[in-house]
Amino acid sequence: MGSEKKKITPRAEAGMDTTPAGRLRELAVESKALAQVVAGNPTAPGDLLEKLASQGGPAIQRAVAGNPNAPVGLLLKLAKSYPAEFCGNPALDLLLLETPDLLMRLDRETL
Repeated sequence: MGSEKKKITPRAEAGMDTTPAGRLRELAVESKALAQVVAGNPTAPGDLLEKLASQGGPAIQRAVAGNPNAPVGLLLKLAKSYPAEFCGNPALDLLLLETPDLLMRLDRETL
């Protein structure tokens, strides 16, 4: 009785910060719904987030825009379409400390 393991659903696994990058890649191609969860996973590798943003729809791009592990260039691209997610990105404060002119790189329309 005590040796029973709880089965983790793919959706839960896609959102866990302990899921290895290779497994996140596998989950991301299983379905759009799982890709969206992976896109919001803060441990998803930057190159995977780039791929998801380029191949996914608005929901996936929105999740990537709020992901603190997304590459800076990608965040700047997504900021225009998803300004709330960009501004709410947990990494934004640190990015602004590292790159004080970061906001100057945004399109005027985004600001």
